[in-house]
Amino acid sequence: MQRIDPRALGALEKLAGSADTKAVKVVLRSVNVAVYKVIKLMRLEPRFSFRT
Repeated sequence: MQRIDPRALGALEKLAGSADTKAVKVVLRSVNVAVYKVIKLMRLEPRFSFRT
């Protein structure tokens, strides 16, 4: 995926919130650099693990 829209970003926030309440870490694989930067700007990056 090259871009992330606000709706998808909201879904990621919701997923991160659910993972936090269950004390689990979500792993995202093969994330595009542009999408990673958006996740980092939204300060969601510490809530996910990234794998290639």
